[in-house]
Amino acid sequence: MNVIKKIKINSFRLISQKKNNFNIYMEKVLTTRQKYYQDNKDAIIERSKMRYNCNKEQILNQKKQYYIKNREAKIEYQKNYYKLPEKQKQNIIGVWKRRGLISDDYDALYDKYINTDKCELCECEMTRGKGLIGKKHMDHNHETGEFRNVLCGACNIKLKDIK
Repeated sequence: MNVIKKIKINSFRLISQKKNNFNIYMEKVLTTRQKYYQDNKDAIIERSKMRYNCNKEQILNQKKQYYIKNREAKIEYQKNYYKLPEKQKQNIIGVWKRRGLISDDYDALYDKYINTDKCELCECEMTRGKGLIGKKHMDHNHETGEFRNVLCGACNIKLKDIK
């Protein structure tokens, strides 16, 4: 029994050591590739553009064939893409940034947005989504981009009209 345990332990150590050596090797390869790319970035980009221009029709045909072959899978992937929680978060924060909302900590702001169920002015129940009545809105100063409150659409419009 002890012999079997020793063999298992020794084989495990050998496998672990091989994995560590492989990981060290791959780190060196990646850093070497990254260094080569940084040193020769302009030449690599130029070669890539030349290769594309010389083979443009073939490349476009390959892309078209790939799309035809994988059309259903691609459409299904796109449907499910924003259903993932981390993608929803990225999308919402991206919308805020495009609309001029500025924050030092978007993660904390997102958590507040998700956890707020009632309007901070009229105390009505709110849900996420598009529209005005009963939907969450991020009230912010349009000149400075500073966040003020999570409000329902109606209160957000009322505050906009007052100012």
